[in-house]
Amino acid sequence: MVVYLSECLFFVLTSPLHLRNFVIRSREGRYRGVFWLRFFGLTPGKRGVITFIASGMGETMQSTVYAPRVPGETQILSQLSRTFAHLDDLPQDIKCAPFKWPLGAIILLLRLRPSRLVFVGNVSDIHLAFWGRLLGIPIILIHTSLDEYDVVRREKRARSRLRFHLLDKALVRCEDQIALLARFGVPSEWIQIIGPQLRMGIKVDREAIQDKWRRTLALSATDQVIVAGSTWGNDEEVVIDAILRLWDTDPAVKLILAPRRLDREVNATETLSRLGIPFALRSTGVASSDRLIVLNTMGELAEVYSVASAVFVGGTFSHAIGGHSFSEAIEWDVWFTSGPDTSHQTAIVTELQTRGLLTVCRGADSLSSAWKRQLEHPPEIDLVDRSIEKIVAAITG
Repeated sequence: MVVYLSECLFFVLTSPLHLRNFVIRSREGRYRGVFWLRFFGLTPGKRGVITFIASGMGETMQSTVYAPRVPGETQILSQLSRTFAHLDDLPQDIKCAPFKWPLGAIILLLRLRPSRLVFVGNVSDIHLAFWGRLLGIPIILIHTSLDEYDVVRREKRARSRLRFHLLDKALVRCEDQIALLARFGVPSEWIQIIGPQLRMGIKVDREAIQDKWRRTLALSATDQVIVAGSTWGNDEEVVIDAILRLWDTDPAVKLILAPRRLDREVNATETLSRLGIPFALRSTGVASSDRLIVLNTMGELAEVYSVASAVFVGGTFSHAIGGHSFSEAIEWDVWFTSGPDTSHQTAIVTELQTRGLLTVCRGADSLSSAWKRQLEHPPEIDLVDRSIEKIVAAITG
């Protein structure tokens, strides 16, 4: 209780910063139509059902995989609900999560009384977890992506330890994460290994999605396309250097660059402009002659992977990030490349390397060479994934 009260005090002391961020995001239209629902925890929802809590894009998409497979009714609350509002082909509605503050969490929990709270990726809202635990609601964490870097930074922070102490169960991808969670005081009996998630498990009309994005991005069925997804500045420097090298021998290859955080101070378009490299923006239209396309929209990358011949996974040239998700691209049976920093994706990286589907690269030269080899022939893929079945069983058990 003392630790949680100190967290609330910290929130009060930093309220000017929260107010500043609120003003900026409001001007960007992020809270349009949902502010009061999130502020007071008034999101319409189902009472007494398993409730998934997601903070980011990948976590929300993962929730749409698990929720429909859980017996009985479920619901998904996401901080990015407005991002998904325009998508009509998701298997489940996505509603807005409350802001991360005590009042919104308490009101929401008293109104909806979830039978379980399932956090995806991380315990993103300590207030929901704390008050949920006090109300006797089981707290489950799926797919934590802790690595040694995270633990060193956070293990001495009382509020970080509290997030894990509130759990009833943690589902992890590999055995290494049991030892990492133990350093936060999580008993091994709370933890279950479910293995890497190789397939998202969403049933889609594959040909229709590929045709849609070939039309949208002015691609032909024979175009060789590399998609660099969820990239940061360090990734983009290497990816741009690598594609320039590849164009020396294969000038027809196309690159789709999907940056992470479009609003960061130094973004991909500024880097490309500074280097004098022509590019097209997805938002303003693409011509068949465009070799480099920047996907400057949200919520589309999972489907854009459908036109890829090879994929580069972002966040892998930054140890602080440790790699973003491979799962959305795996659905489309492609080759993979990444940088060396994959500590957040250890289980799936090991699996893909074992199957010969992933090349880990140290820099632009090795990345360009890997793409050249990969584009010469399509991969042979036969992945069977049982992790989703294990997750559903653990949530309902």
